[in-house]
Amino acid sequence: MGIRRRLLALSIGIAIPLTLVGLAMLWRLWQESRKELNHSTEEQSELAAVAFEKWIDGQRQSLSTLAAVASEDPRGPFPFAGRLSYIVNTRPHWIDLRILDDKSNLLVAQPRDSPALPTAVLSTLRNEMRRRNSWAVVTDWTGGEGHPVLALAVPVSGGGMIIARIDGAAIGELFRDIELTDGAVIAVFDSQRRVLYRSSTENTYFGTDRSDSPLFSPLIEQSKAVVETTSPYDGVKRVYGLGGVRPSVW
Repeated sequence: MGIRRRLLALSIGIAIPLTLVGLAMLWRLWQESRKELNHSTEEQSELAAVAFEKWIDGQRQSLSTLAAVASEDPRGPFPFAGRLSYIVNTRPHWIDLRILDDKSNLLVAQPRDSPALPTAVLSTLRNEMRRRNSWAVVTDWTGGEGHPVLALAVPVSGGGMIIARIDGAAIGELFRDIELTDGAVIAVFDSQRRVLYRSSTENTYFGTDRSDSPLFSPLIEQSKAVVETTSPYDGVKRVYGLGGVRPSVW
């Protein structure tokens, strides 16, 4: 074999192993980067879920305090009736508040001219409270897909309940100050997988039903997950961190 052929064979013999080592290193770096991305995304989704849980719980505590007092005389008159206006007005996103007896008859409301709750919403609240033997929150979409309202109910001893309706815009306020990296999005869905909030599109997709999306499949068996899929909204492929809100909240 001539010197030129030997040098060519030597260069090929060296180049191929170095290429394989280079590919192996790149693959390992990609795996480590992806692992870090998955962990970061999962962690952020958990933090968002916890923030939402705490916010809902903060709204509930006010109602629980009223329910404890109302339980002393479930049919009224209630000693706090004169303060209901103050209670509602000092909570910017509360729309109204009402107390119902065990037959769903209205005992008191603030504002006094508040429209009646939709029958379907009231029925769902009662069923959920009965099923869980606790308080419940459901989404009222009767105002249109662009205007979600949270109906939060706490039981009163004797079968009655106290219900506050809260403007869904409050969720946007909750996440408004969170700084997201480019391309990152926070989305909140109700128990029926309808969009309550999405950080990048204002209220464009509010009420959109995504119950058929494979995005939520992992949450059937676990409370958190990381999946990669194409967004049904803008067609961008993203890594999604999913954090389920505890059943005691939603």
